[in-house]
Amino acid sequence: MIRQSIAEIQNLYLSSKIPLYVAYSGGKDSTVALDLVAKAIKSLPKEKRAKEVFVLFSDTLLEMPPVIGQIKNSIKRFEEYSLKNGLPFVFKQVSPELKNTFWSKLIGIGYSLPRRDYRWCTDRMKIKPMEKAIKEVKEKYGGYIAVTGARKDESHDRKNRLEANALDGYLHLKKHIDHNCKLLAPIEDMTQDDVWNYIYTQSESWVDKSGLGAIYSEAAGDGDECSSLIEGSNSPGCSKSARFGCYICPLFERDKTLNNLAANNEYLATIESFRNWLIQFRDGHWEKRDIYNHRNFKKLEYDKNTHRKGMVSPGGYTLDFRKEILFRLLEMQKDVKKIKPDFEAISISELEFIQDRWLKEGDLDLTIVNTFQKRGKNIKYNKELYKNAILLKEIFKRENSATIGSLSYYSSQYKDNRYCAQLALQLMKHTNNAKEYIYALGGLSLSVSQEEAVKLVLSLPVETAQFYPTPDIEEIIRQEWKSDTINIVTIEKLVYNGDIKPPSTRNLFGYEGERAEEFEKIENLEANNYDWENDPNLSLADKIAIMEDAIDYNRKEIKKARCLSFEHKRTIAEHKKVA
Repeated sequence: MIRQSIAEIQNLYLSSKIPLYVAYSGGKDSTVALDLVAKAIKSLPKEKRAKEVFVLFSDTLLEMPPVIGQIKNSIKRFEEYSLKNGLPFVFKQVSPELKNTFWSKLIGIGYSLPRRDYRWCTDRMKIKPMEKAIKEVKEKYGGYIAVTGARKDESHDRKNRLEANALDGYLHLKKHIDHNCKLLAPIEDMTQDDVWNYIYTQSESWVDKSGLGAIYSEAAGDGDECSSLIEGSNSPGCSKSARFGCYICPLFERDKTLNNLAANNEYLATIESFRNWLIQFRDGHWEKRDIYNHRNFKKLEYDKNTHRKGMVSPGGYTLDFRKEILFRLLEMQKDVKKIKPDFEAISISELEFIQDRWLKEGDLDLTIVNTFQKRGKNIKYNKELYKNAILLKEIFKRENSATIGSLSYYSSQYKDNRYCAQLALQLMKHTNNAKEYIYALGGLSLSVSQEEAVKLVLSLPVETAQFYPTPDIEEIIRQEWKSDTINIVTIEKLVYNGDIKPPSTRNLFGYEGERAEEFEKIENLEANNYDWENDPNLSLADKIAIMEDAIDYNRKEIKKARCLSFEHKRTIAEHKKVA
């Protein structure tokens, strides 16, 4: 099997005009895939190794510290191995842009935590950086053959995809979503034991067998299982539960890998504690959410054709809550640094991005600037915007200002720092002298009339498109959120009435789309694989319904009866309305 894979790699390398592109994560599967490519190229005569082979590693900047250490070590070893053997490998390491890092999005812009049906992190932090690097290769060569460590025995879904995209006449070559490219899965038929057996007995010298095995063993909580071959055993392997990825990943209630690593590393226990505190706010907690869209500060409304009938949607996390997250993150970083001095949870560049964003949302206290000034560090910020926003705030306090009550429907907004910051920003964008227009709003300018300034402001997005509700209106909206409880019972009724459709497909993490989590619970409930009694997010109505079903031992029939009862009541109500 190995010889056939190597022969196929060599044939594709020599016969294809497009280069090989290896996606490397540092995990066991991508290590074997990269090693097979290296072995294949090394076996060719030197004169035939002319074409470049690209290796891509995408660092999310949130990799688990022991894991990223192992990955960086393996990258260094591979580059030295490649140079020593005259191999044409070009290594590319990418990371998300500053605006797309996890903390820039979560703490800066206010994105809510990723969920299974809202996995913005993968796209922003991993896929986009990879696409940028891959695009450069594609523009140069017209395409590429992406080498992946995907295996059929990872999941039924993975097996189906690999088989569905197979190309006739090839051993492991697959169709790619881009017709100019191909996908090569040289280890698709390997089992987990095959992978570890290869690593310990057949891999090239660059592979750190003991280091890789130790990380998996510790992460999976399997003792010395991964190093069993070194000790003379014939059955190598590691638990499938070990996961290479972000230490903050909120897609799991409990991260088993981080938990296992933390058992032997005090600083990782500190990281885990912070992570577990944060992910409790993934769902619900409406008091932590804003009433406007953080992207453009507009009010969000659901599609009126959905079950919410146009109810205002919760936006991202509030500025106050994001400040709490940041201070807890900084405290965690300080505690970890006592044990691991080189650990950096968040960079100065990210902090400056976050302060810039917060200022636009009305952080006129310059929270981050002042916090770090006390520590002897300078944080850059938009000083012109800050000064103009403060000036606007003072102007709006003037009792004789003609702008009071004349600019907008909402009278409370002039006390709102966000309005002052946004108006200052837009005046800076649409005029050559924002300060003069600000003075004009208070009747204090000699060159711009108050009437002209008011007319301009009324035409800006801050008055025409953005959302500044009174405290009373905000409270009404928040009450709507609290009453918008979609639970298992409600989901069943909505599906029965055709108001919503159940998801038709599942991915590796489960269902995707609106209310994916509720559908997951329904499926687990029917399979008796759901601890519903201890679910804090499950409503009392749900728990009563589940208990009723359990007593009758026939959930499907009870569910059908409940839905029919609901439909009958609705029909009676509609008849009364017509009458």
